[in-house]
Parts: sequence; structure tokens; C-alpha cells
Amino acid sequence: AGAQGVFVGLAMALLFSHNGQAAMALLALTVAAACVGFLLLNFPPARVFMGDVASVPLGFIFAALGVYGVQTGAFGLHVAVLIMSVFIIDATMTLLTRVIRREQWYTAHAQHVYQRLIVQGWSHRRVLVVYQAINLAIVLPAIVLTEKYRQNAILTSGLTLLLLAASWYFANRRLGMLAKVQKK
Repeated sequence: AGAQGVFVGLAMALLFSHNGQAAMALLALTVAAACVGFLLLNFPPARVFMGDVASVPLGFIFAALGVYGVQTGAFGLHVAVLIMSVFIIDATMTLLTRVIRREQWYTAHAQHVYQRLIVQGWSHRRVLVVYQAINLAIVLPAIVLTEKYRQNAILTSGLTLLLLAASWYFANRRLGMLAKVQKK
């Protein structure tokens, strides 16, 4: 969540700045900087952990910045969703899977892709690199294309979300989540 926070904060800061909203750019940049500060203590081997106590408010901050950006015209809804798409896809698909399985979706679990990769033996560093590679190779180009060709925003964001959802599905299939329920 810390590394994702850096990506989301920087992306929002750039978009706010590009659209003449210096104060909001500074706010988004401040949140990204706070995430960098956290990562200095959290980067493997971690000495502190974020947990839900910080990740939930971080999500709310970015959601509020996204709503503000959309309402003021700094960026469109499609861009706001794309910026946070890695968060959104993993959380939504994981929770939907838990609901479909009739699990208590609101209880603690370790079924997100990044958690399952760690259980499979991936290092935290490797997971972090893969997630940021996804942001840089897939999400960032989609944001740029959506901003540049606004007439194709629905198509670009839809295809990107579909690609990320398919990646989530195949990763979970390979990791065995879709074959059996993982108990803590």
C-alpha cells in the first residue's frame, strides 16, 4: 500500500499541477512523500507495518482527491479510476470472490494477490517491483492515453481494467485461490 500510495500520489500531483491546481498538487505530493517516509521504515526487511489502521485512511484520502479532481475538472472519472486501478481491481475481485464463496468478506483474510505471492515464497521486494512495473507499463500509459484522447476514455479505461482483472484472475488461478478456500 505504501508503494501504491507513492504512485497514486505522484500521478495525482502531476495531473493537478498540469491542470493548474497547485495547492491540490502539493497536497497529493505531500501524501506521496508521507508514503515514501513510511517505506523507508517498511521496505524489506520491514521495521513497521501499515495495516488497516493506515491503509484505509490512505484509501479515503486518495478517493477524496479523486472525487475533487473529477468535480473540478482536473481529470476525468476514467483517469481517477485508472490511477487507483491496481488497488480497485485487487480489492474488488478479492471481495467478490469471498462473497460468491459465502465467506465472511468483512473479516481478516490473506487472499489478496500480493499476500498469496508472499506465501508462495516471493520476496516483498519482488512483489513491490512487480506491482510498480504494472503501474508503469500498463496503468501509466493508459492514464496518458485517456488524458490525450478523451474521446476514447471509456475504451481505454475499460480495456485496462479488463486486462488487470484478467491478470488478477489468472494469478489467483495459478496461486490456487480459485481452486480452494484459504483459511487463516
